[in-house]
Amino acid sequence: MSLKKQVTDYHYEIIVVDNESGDHSLEIAKAFDCTIISIPRKEFTYGHALNKGIAACRGEIILILSAHIILINEFFLQKIPAYFSGPEIAALRFVDVSNKMQLQNSLRDGEASLRYSDSKDFISIHWNHLPANHCAAISKKAWEEIQYNEHLIAGEDKEWALAILKKGLKLFYNVPLFYLYAKPFSRETKIKRAVIEELAKEKITGLPSRYRGPAFSLKRILVLPFRKMKNDITVHKEIARRMKIFASADNV
Repeated sequence: MSLKKQVTDYHYEIIVVDNESGDHSLEIAKAFDCTIISIPRKEFTYGHALNKGIAACRGEIILILSAHIILINEFFLQKIPAYFSGPEIAALRFVDVSNKMQLQNSLRDGEASLRYSDSKDFISIHWNHLPANHCAAISKKAWEEIQYNEHLIAGEDKEWALAILKKGLKLFYNVPLFYLYAKPFSRETKIKRAVIEELAKEKITGLPSRYRGPAFSLKRILVLPFRKMKNDITVHKEIARRMKIFASADNV
């Protein structure tokens, strides 16, 4: 619904990629005259769905949204094209207001551009500056050069962004366009997601996850309240345990 409230001085199309949804998604999409692309649930990966949807797009700039995203104001779309002022701009990362840490960091650090560097700390510093495909804008031309990996179960957005940066293109992060990820997760779901995402990150980067090491540095132990520290250590250990089980089954 937040898409239909957008005010723009240009025409845009809405393409919905559906993988045999069991709710009323298709009825809503048809009511708003969206283009619908269907894929079998057994064939679904995020990369496959993205590639199918983007291939059908006629525009030069693609806004990727998951079904759980609410755009905060009606001028979100209007402001995107100005960022793609040159052929070297590949993608934009916006700000999730439901992520308190990301919101605080973006307001503190401000909008910034990113090019690839082969420094050893590049990935650890900038991993969370790479586009997150629940809400990101990309250049279709960049996608035509490199498409999304259809075999990863997670992290396809980060792998794509790193590959694009290595080709000499650049992206913007902390772009001051705000959205809400409006799907709450239980503690159990958060742990499952963390396991999958950390294993995908290891596969993409070749670097060991932080969950392979100790839960806390001495500095964090000194500043965190005991109850929070105890809970975080428990979660850390559970994620590490499941990563070992999941990886041994060769699921990533």
